[in-house]
Amino acid sequence: PVFVRAGSIVPMWPNMRYAGEKPVDPLTLEVFPDGKSEFELYEDDGTTRAFETGAFAKTLIECHAPHNVMKRAGRVEVKVGASVGSFEGQLVNRTYIVLLHVATAPQEVILKTSYGETTLRNLGSKSALDWEESGWFFDRTYSWRPPFTFYTFNEKPGRFGAG
Repeated sequence: PVFVRAGSIVPMWPNMRYAGEKPVDPLTLEVFPDGKSEFELYEDDGTTRAFETGAFAKTLIECHAPHNVMKRAGRVEVKVGASVGSFEGQLVNRTYIVLLHVATAPQEVILKTSYGETTLRNLGSKSALDWEESGWFFDRTYSWRPPFTFYTFNEKPGRFGAG
């Protein structure tokens, strides 16, 4: 099992045999919403020391959600900011896939960009999404989570107990 703290945002590259084999596109964001959390994605060319002279980019990724939204329903908002900075080989455009780990299907999914708002269609399955440019689906197997309610964290570092 992999344990992830509630509120975490975990970026995932496409499968590669080695770094740089192909562009990091799409970038999948595994989001475990709980309260307000943020993650700053750092990127550089991955091969030179040009980052030392400022050749890198950062992208702020934020999530706003009620506490315990992974157990209950609630509004979840994920924001991907504009990339700040530049480096040789930087992608001009990028596709983001957002995997929200929530207990229930959303009523609607709205994509907000600098061009305006779009309500995305529920496509019903991952295979349908693979054939479309945009959309969403809900599948309990993608949002499965261990029953965290059965565990408690002690105040002392390194101690974990059943509750």
